[in-house]
Amino acid sequence: MKVEYSVNLFKDPALKWLRSHVSLLHHPTSFEELKCARLTNYQPIEPVTKERDRIAAVKQTKPVSAFSNLFREIIMQISKMTDDKRLDRYVRGLKPGIATKVHLRRPTTCEEATLIAECYDKALFP
Repeated sequence: MKVEYSVNLFKDPALKWLRSHVSLLHHPTSFEELKCARLTNYQPIEPVTKERDRIAAVKQTKPVSAFSNLFREIIMQISKMTDDKRLDRYVRGLKPGIATKVHLRRPTTCEEATLIAECYDKALFP
């Protein structure tokens, strides 16, 4: 049961690896066998670096709530990022007008900046 569940969680490059692994070898019968095969044969190339690049490039193009959700998804992949950096990256990704309003309120955390930006966006575009 654990193997089937785990296999369903594989995405993108990991799923491609799994498909080639299963077709070349055999289907893992235990979770430990799957785990061992994954650790031995598949390691994504610096996933944290990839996510840091994504967070640096992400820009608000839709409502703030959509941007905030995407930002949170990416941040969850980065284990070591200070709140100061999170705050900076979040505000830099906002549209200039909203970023200015957030700066004027001087938030001290990313969560506070998110709340300010989302409230401002909802007030402008109900």
